[in-house]
Amino acid sequence: MKKFEFRLDRVRRLREREREQRRLALAEALHYQGRVEGQIQYLQSIRHDEQDNLRQVLLQREVPIQEAIASRSYDGLLIRLSGRLEEQLKQVKQVVEQRRHDLMEAEKKVRVLEKLEEKERGRYDRHIEHVEREQMDELAITAMQRRLESGELGVG
Repeated sequence: MKKFEFRLDRVRRLREREREQRRLALAEALHYQGRVEGQIQYLQSIRHDEQDNLRQVLLQREVPIQEAIASRSYDGLLIRLSGRLEEQLKQVKQVVEQRRHDLMEAEKKVRVLEKLEEKERGRYDRHIEHVEREQMDELAITAMQRRLESGELGVG
């Protein structure tokens, strides 16, 4: 008897490949999100250090006005950069969510085909068992008939 062959095997492999591509796309987006979050944290750290430096400058008896102005300008620049990165992070999070959704959809498509293959394999296995049982019954009947014909079985 020929072995089981899932007729949608090619489709399943294509869907598995698509799922893997979706998984990689999500990993890429998550990596990028992590980079943006790292940049935001870095800017916050620089801003915090800069504010500490400004406090130290302002505690001196003679406050260098130019340094205080430059520090405030630099802080404004850091705030603007941080705002841009926050906006970028919001967009990246949307991309991550979309890619996560796409991956879940690809997962569902693969699972549907896996379940279908499982059902077909079960049906095939039951059919094979049925055919084998019929063959065994037929062999048993043939053997019994031969014994009866040869007189091996003492009837009567």
